[in-house]
Formats: sequence, C-alpha cells, structure tokens
Amino acid sequence: MLIPVRFTNYRNLGLLSGSIELGVKGISMAILSYLVAASSLRKSVDKQKLKAFIWDLFHGRFLTFPSAIFVGEARNDVDPTENSYCWEYIIPNGPDGMLDVMETLIESNRAIPVPPHARYYGNDEKAFKRVFDSISFGEQNCCLCFTANQERLSGWKGAVIYALTHPSPMTFMHPIHSEYRPLIDQPLQHYFSLYSPRGLSIKGDDEEGVLKSVLKSYFGPDLILAQSTESDAFF
Repeated sequence: MLIPVRFTNYRNLGLLSGSIELGVKGISMAILSYLVAASSLRKSVDKQKLKAFIWDLFHGRFLTFPSAIFVGEARNDVDPTENSYCWEYIIPNGPDGMLDVMETLIESNRAIPVPPHARYYGNDEKAFKRVFDSISFGEQNCCLCFTANQERLSGWKGAVIYALTHPSPMTFMHPIHSEYRPLIDQPLQHYFSLYSPRGLSIKGDDEEGVLKSVLKSYFGPDLILAQSTESDAFF
C-alpha cells in the first residue's frame, strides 16, 4: 500500500515546521497543541445528540467543511518516528495525524489509494450525513474530522470527534520531546479534540465561553476540559 508522507506532519518533524528565511532572525516553529473535551462519566453515544452537537459547532462558526469520516480499527500511536499508522488505523491520540490524512485525501483529488478506513472525505454535506447515519456507534470505532473555521478558531487546524468501542489512554505527543505524555489521567472512549501546530489555547476571550458552553451542553455538567498548553505534564 502506498503511504503518502506529508511535510506538514509536524509530529514527525519535531519542532521545525519547515521554513527558514535567510537573513531574518527566527525560525518558523511548530508547537503542537491539543485540547480535549469529554464527560468524566462513560456514556453511550446518542447518534441524534451527536449530530445536533456537530451542527451546533457549525452554526457557532467553530467548524466548517471539508470533513472526513474514518471507521475501523483503533490503535494509539506509541512510536514517534512512525507516521503510517493513521493511514491504516484510527489513532485515538493522534488527531493531528487524522487531520493530515483528511487534508491529503482531499488535496490529492483521488490521485492516491484511498485507505480502507476512510468512509467519506470532502465538502458534500449530504454525503457526510448519509455516511454518518450508516455508522453503528458503540459497535464500530469512528472518528469524525473537521476543518477549523478560522473566523472563530484562528490558527487551529481542525477538530476530531472520537467515538470508540473501548476507552483509550489520553497520551499525546510532547511539543518538544519525542515522547508521549498524559493529558488526561483517565482513558476516554468518546471525546472532542482540537489540534493546532502553533502552541495555541482557548482562553481569555469570548470564544472560550461560547465553545465551553457548546461542549458542556453536549457532554454535560461532568465536562472534562484539558489543554496541552496549560498542562504540567507538557510544560
């Protein structure tokens, strides 16, 4: 199977995102940043509530198309030097990798083999809904990838919503050291994640309150919200 390798896969490049301008002090750096939201209580996925949650994020101008849906086996990434896992599996601790796969598939215009776990990718809302409705949540591992709407989430690359059949440890790539560290102490099965290569966090403005409100309305009062830029394990 042909495995495309993208230069924008920051997890495998360490800190350098790849542009060095001669004669100018400074290097373009990629500081991986993650936000994860979930309920502290394990709950089964309600398909209609999840669909309403997604459209709330769209209507709130946090997310936009293109998007992608992946259904298949889920495996946490444990090897910082390997970048092919996301082309074969759903990676619970690799939202950046899943977003890279989505972006590569869309930009390739079908010039590369489509991985077997990619059920949908593109800008077609009706096609997205049709594939979404066909998923057996609770019986299949699934991740839903979306592009971040830069109007409200400037600098964030995208969001991934995971609905897994079993909880997975929440260990994410450290922004400097090539190792995985826990962002949340408990393993999660169903959660929302944001990813940025720019060391961002959601705080200090209206976006924090609005986004938290949408997340809390879906995950409930037992909302867990963690950001790598504010975690002692990462800094």
